[in-house]
Amino acid sequence: MKGLILFDGECRLCQGIIEFVIDQDSEKNFLILPLQDKLAEPYLTWTHLPPDFRDALVLIQQGNCYTGATAVTQIAKILSNRFYKYKIFLWVPKFLGTFIYMLIARIRYKVFGKRRCKSWQDSQLSFTILTVEQRDKMLQKTTLAAGCFWGVEEKFQSIPGVIKTRVGYIGGQSKNPTYEEVCSGTTGHAEAVEITYDPILISYAQLLEIFWNTHDPTTLNQQGPDHGSQYRSAIFTHNVEQHSEAIRSKENIEHSGRFSNSIVTEIVQVGPFTEAESYHQCYIKKQKILT
Repeated sequence: MKGLILFDGECRLCQGIIEFVIDQDSEKNFLILPLQDKLAEPYLTWTHLPPDFRDALVLIQQGNCYTGATAVTQIAKILSNRFYKYKIFLWVPKFLGTFIYMLIARIRYKVFGKRRCKSWQDSQLSFTILTVEQRDKMLQKTTLAAGCFWGVEEKFQSIPGVIKTRVGYIGGQSKNPTYEEVCSGTTGHAEAVEITYDPILISYAQLLEIFWNTHDPTTLNQQGPDHGSQYRSAIFTHNVEQHSEAIRSKENIEHSGRFSNSIVTEIVQVGPFTEAESYHQCYIKKQKILT
């Protein structure tokens, strides 16, 4: 899935383009959602577009937002890749493939868009729009350890695209450890934050970049004044794609020269995650409210 298309269900031009996308998007690159749908509200908030935004087509791709003609261009770039599955079109330059698709979209609207407008308004839409269930399935998780989980959680909670966080313990030997047991350093667990995020609004690579920027990945079992293996730097990957991306990200950071010392961050497959005691959840946010 390459992105989410938000469109004005009352705009004829948008309707014509959406009809074209539906016909051409056999690989299901896009999820489609009318701006008028309640599920569009968090995306409109993220894009800073008002809820009553009209005559618009919006494409959201991994933390990037495109509107109007720019959105159509990006959509065309993705759909035009279908050309290159056939050897006969390999000679066609990328920019020309995009232009052809944009031209077809414009013709499609002028020829059919106005004629089909009435059927759009009077009958049920002929495609599956994004539902709550689909959105929940689309959400992904990552688990990161970067020192005391209070501060790490607070930093990620404010990131657009992060839907939910919870702090806990991971990477140890015993089951259901308590905070006191983890702090003793005998269980092998790390304090970590499980992050649920929307990959349309923020990519895994972007989350990793925030991870590198929020702590010192060169100090072994230490972050600032906190010492112990429970404060180690670690990335717990949830699938093969995340594991590959994490390794690539770590290598890029090492080669960038950002840190003078070697990076000691562990990259391991996610294991059992024990949610920390309730008073640890959103700890800093709670303290700010109390003060």
